[in-house]
Amino acid sequence: MLRFVVDCIANLGAVLLHKLVQMGQALLMLLQATTVQPKASSLTRLIQQLYVVGVQSLIIILVSALF
Repeated sequence: MLRFVVDCIANLGAVLLHKLVQMGQALLMLLQATTVQPKASSLTRLIQQLYVVGVQSLIIILVSALF
């Protein structure tokens, strides 16, 4: 009986540590994504992509909204 309780606590601790590692990795990825300094050439490409994805897809959105 005692062994079962110890195993349950050990499994719970392992799961908790795994989740904490995942949260730490996500936080590091977020920090890397928010602290990067884009170059001017990549900024113009970003604006072009935003235009293509946003403005040029309005027709598709309007047609699907009609249905």
